[in-house]
Amino acid sequence: MSIEHVLPVSLLRGIRRTPGKHRADRREMTELILIRHGQASFGSSHYDRLSDRGRQQAQALKNHWQRIGWRFDRTISGTLERQLDTAKLASHAPALIVQDNAFDEYCAQTLLHHHGGPPPFETPSPRDARHFHLQLEGALRGWIKASSHTSSPEPWPHFNGRVNDQLHQLARTADVDERLAVFTSAGVIACAVASVLNLGTEGFLALNRRLWNASVTHLAYGRSGFSLLGFNDVGALRLASPELVTYR
Repeated sequence: MSIEHVLPVSLLRGIRRTPGKHRADRREMTELILIRHGQASFGSSHYDRLSDRGRQQAQALKNHWQRIGWRFDRTISGTLERQLDTAKLASHAPALIVQDNAFDEYCAQTLLHHHGGPPPFETPSPRDARHFHLQLEGALRGWIKASSHTSSPEPWPHFNGRVNDQLHQLARTADVDERLAVFTSAGVIACAVASVLNLGTEGFLALNRRLWNASVTHLAYGRSGFSLLGFNDVGALRLASPELVTYR
């Protein structure tokens, strides 16, 4: 998916682009593949559990990667249930997955409580999704604006720092020809891409609201730092079944 399809033109000025490369050409870069978790159980009392469709999405990724011959030299996952279960279902070697809480998502309910008033729904139903997202967007803006002065347990600067610091640490310590998979969430991916493209907090918010479930974002790391090769790709899901393309 072209990034022009998901970002306003005003946010695209000055973006550094690097052409994609096949695995045989990867001698001078490390690849980091950021995968958003499959569909969780929005509207239930246990959101963090993958839905049946979320499990199907993870399996579709695994099948697609097997078809195209993609293998990951290392697989990392956040510690949240939906992240880890997506990694296990999509991975060819689930026993080797390394958990890292640097890739855990912000807590939406906590942000709504501290920066958006009381959560609008105790267990929002699918028909409440639009209202929920509007409330969450307002809470995210309040969280970012409060910076280190927030009453939330994790301030925005800490979240932003832990995500990008750990991505840089992974990239710097990897071999130049390694391909790493990181199973995580929309906020983490949006934070990373906004940093790579220098889009600021408005860019983070724009990216965060557009990420599909089980989408693939492709970063490369070389001598000049990070470059974005692909964003929010759901081609594997579309090939398996258009019904697997979901947002919430």
